[in-house]
Amino acid sequence: MNQILKLYKYYLKKLLKSWYFWLFLSLAWLVLVIFPIVVYKVSHAPSIKNYTYKHFIGEIIKVNFEHFSGYNKSANPPIFSTIWSMFLFFWAMTIMGAILMNTGISDLVRKPKEDGEDKTVLTVASPIKRDDVVFAKIGAFFTFFLLANLLAFVLPIFTGYCWTGGDQGIFTAKFAFFFLILFGLVFPLLWFLLVHSILFFMNLTVGGLVNTLFALLLFFIPYIWMSIMSFIRHDGGLYRFMDKTKDLILAEPFFVIPLCLLIGGLFFFLYWNNFRKRDFN
Repeated sequence: MNQILKLYKYYLKKLLKSWYFWLFLSLAWLVLVIFPIVVYKVSHAPSIKNYTYKHFIGEIIKVNFEHFSGYNKSANPPIFSTIWSMFLFFWAMTIMGAILMNTGISDLVRKPKEDGEDKTVLTVASPIKRDDVVFAKIGAFFTFFLLANLLAFVLPIFTGYCWTGGDQGIFTAKFAFFFLILFGLVFPLLWFLLVHSILFFMNLTVGGLVNTLFALLLFFIPYIWMSIMSFIRHDGGLYRFMDKTKDLILAEPFFVIPLCLLIGGLFFFLYWNNFRKRDFN
């Protein structure tokens, strides 16, 4: 256990010191915090009587909340689909999130394989076992992802809801509790299992270019899916299947959670099994 903790701290520190982590946080805060201030200042909003910056942000938050909460009216429970849709918007629909995650996993999995770091850790830092390396890398990256999600999205969004949500009638203690639990912990875990497990395995088994293209493909899947739906006949069987699948992914926890557990378990097992059998000599 001590060996795993030492490796965990080493890998986590490596990720938190990376340039892409700080670039990601800077871009996220630029879009969510700085950009609205600039838009408010350059618009005519400050000249409107009694129309403060708080009112301006409150209207933006209300519009977005109504979009996310109304996207799947048949959701069960509704709060799950509302916050899940928010989470997917920021992590599945933004390319900077895809670049951050794949770059971080590449630094932990592909580069140590290519530059000999894994071999050095296993041979020099004895009695470290291969299982220790696998568990330390997975744990370090999940912690890294939680921190990135917390600092980039949870804090600014939650602060905005606390500040203006009450005035807009969309912020309650119940929503605050579930937002922190779901957006801050549960949904990052599901996304980690659904997407990052695949990237762990791909970074270990394929080259850098192929892996990067695959990561970009994962990012573009929602856009490709919606584009196909817009071109095919809306009364056809394929459209109904794609529309039903979209609704299940966006709204139904009893579909999303088992799917994430299945994919995450499969690909993390494949990654662990491949790493155990890999020849580092």
